[in-house]
Amino acid sequence: MLHRIWMGTPCEPYLPNDAWNLEDTVPVPARRGDMVIFHYDAVHGSRINQTDHVRRIVRIGYRDPANQQFAGQSKDRPRLMVCGRRPRIEGQAA
Repeated sequence: MLHRIWMGTPCEPYLPNDAWNLEDTVPVPARRGDMVIFHYDAVHGSRINQTDHVRRIVRIGYRDPANQQFAGQSKDRPRLMVCGRRPRIEGQAA
């Protein structure tokens, strides 16, 4: 499945396979332990893992602190501040 790039509901995170063909894409070869970085809005995907091994990923995102998240599973999770100052909000844990 490929990830969605246009407006949609949070419950529909994928592009339809019949709209995007993996054969028309540019491959990004990576070996075990390599890191592949791309923009969040880039159409990306991979074929189904057909091995007996788990395919692990780590997703890291940066955003301006003023850019609030209003929905999604990460909405109420604490954030890591990498630069600047975080304003204290009454009742929020330190």
